[in-house]
Amino acid sequence: MSKTVHTLLQKHLNWEPAKVKLEEISLGFTNQSYRAVYDGVSYFVRLHADHPERRAISREREVRCLCEAASLGIAPEVVCHSEDLLVLHFIEGVHKSTSEDPGELGDLVDCFASLHQRTKSSHGLHPAVLTREFIHIPGVKEVLSTSAAPVNSLLDRIESTVDIPLFALCHMDPNPWNVLYTDEGVYLLDWEYAAHSDPVFDVAMLAIHHSFSIESCTHLLERYTRQASLEVSADKMKQYYILATIRRGLWNAMHHLHTKQAAHKQAAERWLEKALVDGENA
Repeated sequence: MSKTVHTLLQKHLNWEPAKVKLEEISLGFTNQSYRAVYDGVSYFVRLHADHPERRAISREREVRCLCEAASLGIAPEVVCHSEDLLVLHFIEGVHKSTSEDPGELGDLVDCFASLHQRTKSSHGLHPAVLTREFIHIPGVKEVLSTSAAPVNSLLDRIESTVDIPLFALCHMDPNPWNVLYTDEGVYLLDWEYAAHSDPVFDVAMLAIHHSFSIESCTHLLERYTRQASLEVSADKMKQYYILATIRRGLWNAMHHLHTKQAAHKQAAERWLEKALVDGENA
């Protein structure tokens, strides 16, 4: 694999293979990631897996969002991108574990509030539409089995009842491994699922990935709305929490397809069952 990396770096950046030092990074399920050092400078290098559409990824949308985020100083600078390769400037920092404490996540909440405030627009995609992209992946409905129809119905309900007054650049996958804390501030990594969507959904995904319950996520929302100067109803946050739960379940169903690991299928079933129960009670 390192031979392929060297070949691509030489092709796209004219880097001499003998001068490139590579260290593989264990990230993701299908992409191959490396830390590369060339002329004393560190870079993040990612080799793309084939058929990104089988993971509900649009490389064009990813790069567009990543470049926009980098211009705002909250994502690594893009050095090179192609259909098979992404090269970014490497940023040193630390990841933090999940926590159900809005205070500990304060810097991250403020980062999202700033991102959304600076990228407001009148156009974008409903997060229910983006989440439905996972269902359209060949094989996912078979993994879902009998839950496919009720999950689709719940997505339809959320899409038709939750209004979006404004759109903004959203990361869509703020799990702890995609958040880097540095001396200069918070950086967001891995923009594969980013899109212009409802900024409140980013907060719901933040709650899911950092183990907030549907009841306690309102405290997270309170800090966000103060920083972003937005008014968001508790009902909307609950609907998006349910949608984020569905998205988490569909993500696991997709990864079961690629890895055949029973743990992913079991996780998908748990998340989707929880979403359907919460949907009935909402």
